[in-house]
Amino acid sequence: MKILNRFLALIIISSALISSPLTLASGGEDLSYKHTKEQILKAAEKAVNYTKEKYSNGEILFTGDFLQNAGSVVGDWYAIALNRLGFCDDYSAYLNALKDNVTERYKDEGRLSSQKATEWHRISLAVISCGGNPQDISGINLINDGVFNRGLDVPLDKQGINGCIWALITADSLNFAEPNNCSDTRENIIKKIISSQLSDGSFSVDGENPDTDITAMAVTSLSPYCKDNKTVSKSVNNALDYLQKAQNDNGGFSSTDGENCESTAQVLIALCSMGVAVDTDSRFIKNGNTIIDRLLSYQNADGGFCHIKDGESEQISTQQALCGLASYYRFLNKMKPLYDFSDLQVNQKSVDIKSLLSSASDIIEKSENTKSTAYLTAVNSLISSLKNESFENKEEIINTLSEVQSSCVNLQKQIDSLNKEIESLMPLDNVTLSQKDKIDSLFEKAESFSDYDKAKISCFEQLKKAHVKLLTQERTIIITVVFSVVLVLLLIFIFTNIKRIKNKKKNKMQELIKMYEDED
Repeated sequence: MKILNRFLALIIISSALISSPLTLASGGEDLSYKHTKEQILKAAEKAVNYTKEKYSNGEILFTGDFLQNAGSVVGDWYAIALNRLGFCDDYSAYLNALKDNVTERYKDEGRLSSQKATEWHRISLAVISCGGNPQDISGINLINDGVFNRGLDVPLDKQGINGCIWALITADSLNFAEPNNCSDTRENIIKKIISSQLSDGSFSVDGENPDTDITAMAVTSLSPYCKDNKTVSKSVNNALDYLQKAQNDNGGFSSTDGENCESTAQVLIALCSMGVAVDTDSRFIKNGNTIIDRLLSYQNADGGFCHIKDGESEQISTQQALCGLASYYRFLNKMKPLYDFSDLQVNQKSVDIKSLLSSASDIIEKSENTKSTAYLTAVNSLISSLKNESFENKEEIINTLSEVQSSCVNLQKQIDSLNKEIESLMPLDNVTLSQKDKIDSLFEKAESFSDYDKAKISCFEQLKKAHVKLLTQERTIIITVVFSVVLVLLLIFIFTNIKRIKNKKKNKMQELIKMYEDED
């Protein structure tokens, strides 16, 4: 009887383990992981070095040309990943660049974006990663504007559920307080996210088709609430069930364009946020392949990560992979999840004067060859840093940098002026030949700018099309006129020649007639 009872107990325990929802792994377990902290850290260092080499930045990433990426998808995720990995860098330089970017963009009516709330969220997380306060960027409150009161201007979910997901992640990153009478509270943001969940447990960009990335991000955003909220816990467990089924046999994950690095990284972040031991949990191991195995398989020999297996290294793939590695590295070290900054530390790397002067020399040389506003952020940071240092020819170097700074500011003014002129002619599809001189002049000005600055010109492609259209119309008219003139001349020539021939024949006949008359 005792043997039978023990046997039944084992069956019950086994059944409970098999059927239990995918929730937190025990933090106290002493598990033997397939991938060590050292291996993850080494892979992350190789990825960072890949980007440093791309920008020729030596030991420091956040300097020189890289700073022009501040406030963009290309740059901000590096700031977040490096901080959460504990890597040293010049975070103050990147923070200054972020402040410049935000204050400049806030001059426009749409501020950071007229459509995407996630611009506020990503930049806020980057500001926090650099030791800054997103609630006060020269008086600008990114948290209120982009999270709690975004709905006063544009619905938080205007770009889809993505806006709500990242709003919640950002709000919880440092447990920011909700302002009084705000348009969106945590509670209603959570409700919006859960209400968008599909019947199979997934979440979707378009509200219809399951999407692995969005599902993973939803799990990440809701993870802090699973313990105390049964509704959230049920939603997350359903989402994790979906992800378990969606995992490929090689351990990776796919999205609409097939299996890729970024989807795999997002699921890794989600699982780590839930405390799932992805290296040992059999539910996320397929044919012996773990999600870590698959993510690392995207890393190329140059250290960068590719979007699709065996492809070329890309910045977006590399930084998303870095975030995934940072998330797992923190899990292995029993640290806070990736986006929980309550344990924030900014490992500021001291920048020696030689490095600063090298960057200054590089920018001065580049600006002499190509005038562009791309150097403005880096120049602002350099001038600020160099003013606090003592070195030979300090005044001369700072003055030269100030000249570059002035040049960049003047270029920006020219771009702003050009944009106003272009806007006054909108819509450009309706321009006529009477406006050709104006269009040609604007296009010539636009073409004189660097490729970086052309991207700042409103409707540059439309301006180019209008220029080509009018040029084609003018050429058509010229060709038509020339053809008409030639045709007229040809006709005159033909008629004249025919008349001449007729006259010649007439004269010949008259000569013959006269000849016969003389013979008579």
